[in-house]
Amino acid sequence: MPSATNGKRCLIYGAASSFNISVYQLVIARFKVVPEKICFLSSNGWDAFSAKAFGFRVLWCSRFGQVPERIPTVPDGEIADLSSLPQLFDICKN
Repeated sequence: MPSATNGKRCLIYGAASSFNISVYQLVIARFKVVPEKICFLSSNGWDAFSAKAFGFRVLWCSRFGQVPERIPTVPDGEIADLSSLPQLFDICKN
């Protein structure tokens, strides 16, 4: 199901202008690591793409086959649901 925000100039502007980098900075300050050491997982396209723009490594859970956001950066990976996480982290034992 396509996202209602993709391609709508006024909605994209609203999301971009309300973006607050301090939210992502809280993680850096709390764990005292550089952004590249953080793996950020979100099912919100705008949040995943914005976190990538901040510098995090990002995995986007596109649960409903969402259309990617029109933000210059793209997540490092995409999954359809959380069931594939164990294999991605190599903790699933057969």
